[in-house]
Amino acid sequence: MGIAAARARYEEISDQTRRLSDFQVPDLERSRRFFELSSPGFRTRPFDVITCVVGLPLPGDLQRALVDKRNEVLGLIPAAARVYRVAPACLHWEAHIIKRPDEPDPSTPMEDLERAVRRAVGETPAFPIEFGGFFVSREGAVCFEGLGRWDLLRRRLGEQLACSSAYQLDTGHVSAARILDPIGPSVFSRLVALREASSSDRYGTLMVEEVKLVLERRWYMEDHTVACVARTQGTGD
Repeated sequence: MGIAAARARYEEISDQTRRLSDFQVPDLERSRRFFELSSPGFRTRPFDVITCVVGLPLPGDLQRALVDKRNEVLGLIPAAARVYRVAPACLHWEAHIIKRPDEPDPSTPMEDLERAVRRAVGETPAFPIEFGGFFVSREGAVCFEGLGRWDLLRRRLGEQLACSSAYQLDTGHVSAARILDPIGPSVFSRLVALREASSSDRYGTLMVEEVKLVLERRWYMEDHTVACVARTQGTGD
């Protein structure tokens, strides 16, 4: 997916949201399934995922800019509505998914997965992803919009990791929060208006110089292990 196609995809997601007058419970249920809502403060649900990400953490300036904007967005939300905020140090960009929840474990040994990730990333030059603007999906996901030329990296990871999940992301967003309850038409209208007013925002650059192979045990990296770190072409081993 090129930069123009990514812009169009973000706009498509936002257009689905702006057609609503408020979040709808059937849509929000698709987000609520990620959480143990009965636990104090609610946690994300456990699972087993193997994924390739950039960040964990994001660069400090970019992380602070995204958290500041997220706070502005969520400052609109009534206190009675449940909201999950991704921990700042857990914000990341997902490059490639090897195993999703409920998919079988890959037959490839972990050592071979690590070697494959290193090969794919090591054959790819570093590149930037520029972040500006955000979208809120109809399921309540608050995400920051990234634009970059990530097709080569994702293609090389797919070629080297034939055992990967059939479903892959095609955008470059960073997920920052989940709104889990309706917020009322008036607040919803203000949320949509803030998204439109923020379209020219610029939050910073993520240089993709290394990719982490991560074993994730709870949504939004609440519990995870970094199995290996692979560096892009020209940035070392």
